[in-house]
Amino acid sequence: MRGVSVEGEVMRGRPKKTWDEITVLDLGHFQGKSPSSEHRGVSALSHFQGKSPSSEHSGVSALSHVQGKSPSSEHRGVSALSHVQGKSPSSEHRGVSALSHVQGKSPSSEHRGVSALSHVQGKSPSSEHRGVSALSHVQGRKPSSVHRGTRHSKNFTKDSSHPGGKPSATGIRMALYFLRRVVTLVLRRFFWGREMLLGGAYPPLPPVEDSILLQSAQTLARWIRQGKVSAEAVVTAYVRRARAVNATVNAVVDDRFNEALEEARDVDRRLTALPEIERRQLEYTQPLLGVPFTCKEIVWVEGLSLTGGLVTRKCMKAPADAEVVARMRKAGGIPLCVTNIPELSMWIETSNSVYGRTNNPYDATRTPGGSSGGEAALLSCCATPLSVGTDIGGSIRLPSYCCGVFGHKPSSRLISTKNIGVYPEKLLNTRTSVVGPMTRSARDLAWALEVMAPEAAKDMRSRVASTDLRNIKIWSVGGRISLLGEWMRWLCGRGRFTFAMLLMATLQYLHKSNIDPRDSPHYWKPMQEAMLRIIREGSVLILPTLPQPPYYHYELIPNLHDACHCALFNATEMPSTAVPMGLTPSGLPMGLQVVAAPGQDHLCLAVAQALEDRFGGWVSPAPVRV
Repeated sequence: MRGVSVEGEVMRGRPKKTWDEITVLDLGHFQGKSPSSEHRGVSALSHFQGKSPSSEHSGVSALSHVQGKSPSSEHRGVSALSHVQGKSPSSEHRGVSALSHVQGKSPSSEHRGVSALSHVQGKSPSSEHRGVSALSHVQGRKPSSVHRGTRHSKNFTKDSSHPGGKPSATGIRMALYFLRRVVTLVLRRFFWGREMLLGGAYPPLPPVEDSILLQSAQTLARWIRQGKVSAEAVVTAYVRRARAVNATVNAVVDDRFNEALEEARDVDRRLTALPEIERRQLEYTQPLLGVPFTCKEIVWVEGLSLTGGLVTRKCMKAPADAEVVARMRKAGGIPLCVTNIPELSMWIETSNSVYGRTNNPYDATRTPGGSSGGEAALLSCCATPLSVGTDIGGSIRLPSYCCGVFGHKPSSRLISTKNIGVYPEKLLNTRTSVVGPMTRSARDLAWALEVMAPEAAKDMRSRVASTDLRNIKIWSVGGRISLLGEWMRWLCGRGRFTFAMLLMATLQYLHKSNIDPRDSPHYWKPMQEAMLRIIREGSVLILPTLPQPPYYHYELIPNLHDACHCALFNATEMPSTAVPMGLTPSGLPMGLQVVAAPGQDHLCLAVAQALEDRFGGWVSPAPVRV
């Protein structure tokens, strides 16, 4: 079943699409005569204006905006976007990421490698760039831009070799690509075999049999205010569902189900006594009234578990609510439970020595991601309508991708981080660590932001609704421990920490630095400035959240570098929204992320809503029988 999140309707959409059917993200806006557009890859968005345009895209992400007559653009690689204006332009991009904007006369630009950013204006310019991503802005007429390989010289061509018998850049690139594919295949088979031998058996997810579970959070809030459904019925449905699915996903670590049911009954009694006019006002004063929500375990919920996944903190309880939880309670929300995390929320899978391992709802042998993996798994299973997560290096977006839901990492300091985590607040980096919402509906994200940050995110929904997507430029692309002693304990089967946490601690120990860690945000200032020269106001960057479908448990340990797709935007303090894009042929989620400049959260959310409208968004991992 495919989720659509239309208010008042069951989140049911078009029949499930496979990878081949959703090879392309096509959000085209066509104006003119006889347009033709062909897209290949995970994502392609085009806006064509003029006569007889033709665009072909191949790769993971391709977005083009073409204006003029008879343009032709071909993009190949992981990410390619072009904006071409003028006559008879031709652009070819190959590599991991290539973006070009061509306007003017006879420019020529070659970009090879993973990173190149150029802005060329004038006649007959030539620019060569090498690095992690290729972005070019060329102005002129009859432009030609070719992006190839990893390294090159001015005389290097596609099939040539360097003097002296040295291998060509293309050959090296292809060899490295082949090597990475072989290593990935070997590792995947190894971890698949490990799961088959040691993973254990888990019961399948029970079917969804209550239509309440399929509604968006906004719809539930409106129905409760209007008396179409009682708050008690809503909370009861989610309590039953959470208990039913937890045997499969192991997401809930501590709950307050009985207290939540009593609070829901209080809401119903209060609504019964209110006149109709005052009920309507609740939409603005208490928009979340009667709607249940859940939080990851390091988000303080008074009286619930606050171990941080550490054995040394077992049985610790939160003495108060986090500020974001207090705001949601004030808006009428009802907390249900807290969910599983990795130790200290510092890993990209969800497993610890206190509560065990959380599983992906689509395939129990796969990881739900981390560190908000418990929230993402519970949300995807229809066991909560709204989740509160945190993100310091992809901890909202990675689980959202792995579990096929929406998640938004807001701009730095948009939402209060007070009483988040188990470490002293003075050590909490409020620039890179943020709190954000996770939902099954893209439209619930802006609504939740208004509740979680009533001042900073005021009128977020109206800002999203007023965003004209045709005007957006889219680019693609505790105390000290003995480390040796803890390794010995782990080798003897009595470890207090997981292998992932010990590995990270060892790497940190080996990489000693005299730089004050409190200055760490400034390490990324040059990168942030470079990114902001490209992603300015009115622009978004679309790129994969992870380079492959959800991993087997522990497979991310040798693939830690894959998380850099997300961590980069924590360091540069940019908002980013994870968007599900359907399922692969094997039934696993796939998706992408939309990034904007700091303070431009509404652009991310507007594009996410457009993608949901076009492709359906969340798909239920369990059978639906309603």
